Amino acid sequence: MVVNGILEKVEYSEWASPIVVVPKKSSKSLRICVDFKVTLNPLIKVNHYPLPRVEDIFNQVAKGKFFTVLDLSNAYQQLEMSPESKHLLTINTHKGLYQYNRLPYGVACAPAQFQAIMDQILQGIKNVGCYLDDVIIVGQSLEDCFRNVEIVLSRLDKFNVKVNFQKCKFFVQTVEFLGHELSEIGIKPMKSKMEAIERAPEPKNLQQLRSYLGLLNYYNKYLPMLSSELHPLYRLEQKDVPFEWSSKCRQAFEKSKQLLLNSKALIAYSLDLPLVMAADASQYGVGGVLSHIVNGEERPIMFVSGTMTETQRRYSQLEREALAIIFSIKKFHKFIYNRPFTLITDHLPLKTILGAKNKIPTLSAARLQRWALILQAYQYEIKYRKGQDMANADAMSRLPLEESTEEKAYSFSDYYVLPLTALEIVECTKQDQTLSKVIEYTQKGWPNKINESNLKPYYIRRSELTVENNCLLWGNRVVIPFQLRDSVLKLLHDKHIGIVRAKMLARGEVWWPNLNQDLENCINSCENCQSLQPKAVPVPYTPWSKTERVWERIHIDFLEKFDKKFLIVVDSYFYNFWMVEHKNITRFSLLELNL
Repeated sequence: MVVNGILEKVEYSEWASPIVVVPKKSSKSLRICVDFKVTLNPLIKVNHYPLPRVEDIFNQVAKGKFFTVLDLSNAYQQLEMSPESKHLLTINTHKGLYQYNRLPYGVACAPAQFQAIMDQILQGIKNVGCYLDDVIIVGQSLEDCFRNVEIVLSRLDKFNVKVNFQKCKFFVQTVEFLGHELSEIGIKPMKSKMEAIERAPEPKNLQQLRSYLGLLNYYNKYLPMLSSELHPLYRLEQKDVPFEWSSKCRQAFEKSKQLLLNSKALIAYSLDLPLVMAADASQYGVGGVLSHIVNGEERPIMFVSGTMTETQRRYSQLEREALAIIFSIKKFHKFIYNRPFTLITDHLPLKTILGAKNKIPTLSAARLQRWALILQAYQYEIKYRKGQDMANADAMSRLPLEESTEEKAYSFSDYYVLPLTALEIVECTKQDQTLSKVIEYTQKGWPNKINESNLKPYYIRRSELTVENNCLLWGNRVVIPFQLRDSVLKLLHDKHIGIVRAKMLARGEVWWPNLNQDLENCINSCENCQSLQPKAVPVPYTPWSKTERVWERIHIDFLEKFDKKFLIVVDSYFYNFWMVEHKNITRFSLLELNL
């Protein structure tokens, strides 16, 4: 990016935003995402240039028989920034400060500004529609489409706009564009939008069946004769009825899917209706539903689901729920990017961690920090909804398609390496009863209240605890089991660096309850440190002058003993003293003493 002139090294800037680096899905290259959410975006006066309505674009290309779709390469970064704006786009990396010379993703005004420029570039050309970085061109015949494409490409070349030819589709008779399938016959919703329903596997147990029935009941208003069609499935819910998947159950299951796919519950995507995205996770899958709000009710646009990898199944409950959000965000990107939507989750801690107006949490796991950075490019309001009220997304997570949800990311963080192996920590963690219980709660969910005193330090940090390779982490810090804590204290104090520096080192690597106090005790008991420590200079004794009468001078002190607080007053003439108990000695007034 530096070689191509997109980024430029700077030595100093009053502005700096954090980054995360993620691989692009369609290639082996990387994308830098910048978190402008708490730096630049709140101060920008957004240009409210209207994005085109999907219906208007389709009207422009409705009579086409041959279609071409162009994808612009790194669209926003084709716009050069003015010199007076570049310093606002400074990013903080592991190699220092860099500023953008071109418009990056994540700036609040970027989509509207880009759309306005593209509309100006393509102005006057017929049979073409543009929505951000997607351009569609049509023709009544192959020659007509070829001629129109030539005109558009010439115009783009005139303004030095680059096209990603690997992602373009030329001269096809059926094409997908903005969530719809376009052909000579007309325009209809994409088949892939309903794939999660159409290919949903048969339930293998009662829990999966109830999740699926919950999905159908969620939209039962639009499903005629639902109860009669589902009778064989409802029968399996009855008490003392074994779960046996018969041919009648299979027929009812397939019939119910067709009812949902052909029902009035489904609605076409619109730029004018409010958007809601619900995401949920089970022990083995993730799912999401994108809906419009019509007359106060949610009407589904698209369903998605995916199966977790073995590694992802060991995520904490918090991370699995966040994974469901990220999976759904990526699937719905074309529909939700650059427009406000409501994000629904049934996991309350995510409302704080992934809140659109919140800073990216420094004590959350690196994975959650990375996901929070990805979300900052979207305009959303996150809301909590009870699990029983999210039957649509819940069913998708419990009946997932065999689609991998695995993702990779590269973060620039430097870590110290302590000479203690992960295998040792894992083995001792398994033997530690407290940490074993904490890991169980972290992966399966914490109760609403904890009475065990040894678990309370972990309970108050429960939203920041994760499990990586069978090790418990608080943020990026490894939670050390009791058996290894003395060894870690010795490692931290190995160079006799003092209490302050030892604490700083520990804060970057390890944690356990009362770590700071244990470190202080370890260092204070070190004979070498005590012998080398500068001796305190003794303060010379200065006696008080004698007084000649009662109450000429009094001495006051406070005492806390036996869970009680006392004020002590001594007269320096007779050495009489008074001791008075008071609940709040810091606000006690001597005028209240009747001495």
